[in-house]
Amino acid sequence: MLDLSRNLESKTLSNLTAAVTNLINRDSPRASRMCFSLLLLLVLLTAGFLARMGATMTLIVPWDVTIILDCGWRAINGQIPHVDFYSPLGPVTHLVVALGMRLAGPRVSSIACANACVLLVLAPWAWTIARTRMSAALSFLFTLYVGFMVAATSTYGHAFNQLSYSAIYNRWGVALTAVVLIESLGRPRQQLRRRSSVLLGVSTGISLAITFFLKVSFFGVGVMGLLAGVILMPQNRYRWFGLCVGAAVVSLPLLAYLRFDVGAVVHDLSMAARVRNVGLGRSVIDMATTPAAFESVYLIVVLWCVVPSVAGYYRPWLAPKVGLGMFVLYLIFAQAILSLTNTQPPLATLFPVGSLLVLEAARRAILRQEAADSRVLIHNSTGWMVTLLIAVYFVASILVPDMASLPYSAFLCVTEGPQMKTSQKFAAPPLADLLAPRAPQYVRIVNDGCELLRLHSGPADRIVSMDLTNPFSFALQRPPSTGDALWWEKHSFTERVHPDPERVFERAAIVMVPRNRRPAPPDQQPIRVYSGFLEAHYTLVAESAFWKLYRRQS
Repeated sequence: MLDLSRNLESKTLSNLTAAVTNLINRDSPRASRMCFSLLLLLVLLTAGFLARMGATMTLIVPWDVTIILDCGWRAINGQIPHVDFYSPLGPVTHLVVALGMRLAGPRVSSIACANACVLLVLAPWAWTIARTRMSAALSFLFTLYVGFMVAATSTYGHAFNQLSYSAIYNRWGVALTAVVLIESLGRPRQQLRRRSSVLLGVSTGISLAITFFLKVSFFGVGVMGLLAGVILMPQNRYRWFGLCVGAAVVSLPLLAYLRFDVGAVVHDLSMAARVRNVGLGRSVIDMATTPAAFESVYLIVVLWCVVPSVAGYYRPWLAPKVGLGMFVLYLIFAQAILSLTNTQPPLATLFPVGSLLVLEAARRAILRQEAADSRVLIHNSTGWMVTLLIAVYFVASILVPDMASLPYSAFLCVTEGPQMKTSQKFAAPPLADLLAPRAPQYVRIVNDGCELLRLHSGPADRIVSMDLTNPFSFALQRPPSTGDALWWEKHSFTERVHPDPERVFERAAIVMVPRNRRPAPPDQQPIRVYSGFLEAHYTLVAESAFWKLYRRQS
């Protein structure tokens, strides 16, 4: 009886594996059209959902959302990152959010609108590149992964129910880097024409350039992927020509927007690097001892061990297992860099992309071997089953929570949003749709500061805040000050590494200083750095429960 049960389970698993394998191997024009049509429908519905729902309820770190809004508001008002204010990030995030403000108005829903625009661009782009490298079904899965990485309303690195737009630029960076890796480390399904090679190179050049002006760590990972591709994959000079053209098409307009002030860009990036180096050792230890990180690395190594074959996928002079091993090492190193340069919990966002490429390489090698010898049935082997399971696990572990965040957002907006009292909401109209029911103290602090500013400042006064963020310029629709958009100790500044006071307070008529918060959190430390300058050039004119208001001396 026990043997019968085991045989039945084995047969069921074998049938399931065969069904999934047949699905993955479907690569006809009809299958491609069906996958693309379904994908297009999903993308349009998701983008419409994001735009219609508006701002998601913010359950964690609402102050991060005000940072994004403040930077977008600065861009709307003509300020340029690096040139007019210190920013550890490039201008792409600020410009995309500014586009959302142009489309949806100056409110929190502008971020949702901006995200919908990014989704409408990136999803078809990801599909187009993936179809040159993978079967229709795997391309569909890859594009779903990229699309919902962009569209998800949960905080990057957190559970699906931890809703917030915090670190939305990391989601965009992962999506763009995934497109680079598929093109650079995936072998074309067939011989490409010159025009196709050039266009694929243009795609990678554009992606790399955008990541440089989005967040430089993603650019670094993409460049390393490009170099890994030089070692592992045959190269094409037409592709490299297209890559240079694509990089120039994006870089030159953005450099012109930055007034070609390369020195300002380098200054901000080097300052951000020096600040982050302060706690780098501790970050490495924390990442290495995280169970999720260890589990992901373990599984990707298991994938390398059990995959049946990748013969013929990498360069001829590379043994298949050696080539695959080099690819896996790159994935681990690249993922470590992203984890160390992000402030969120480690999330293996590159491993799903890598596992899909491994699955495609194994699929092709197995089909060739089975076609050469009909007695070979590798698709029924344990190695192939385990390869399938690991690849599906990597993709589903991130895709499913990202997808789940959308209906959860809608559910909370319908059920919990209408029940919030006026005292629980931000009083300023531009922040009215920033619903933060888990952060009542932050709501009170911002409302208190806005009221103090209404009483003791004018509509033309520029405001600097010595708090973690400055929500006031956007909330009151005031012209933003120059200086710094974020005060986060050991992340954007330290007592030794920080912007010059002349740059911070250059155009500020008003300085808001936190008070009555004990114990003083790290975000209140900038007042220690700039207290001398503040006392010399500003006068205390008013106080409230949470703030001191200083006005520049005439």
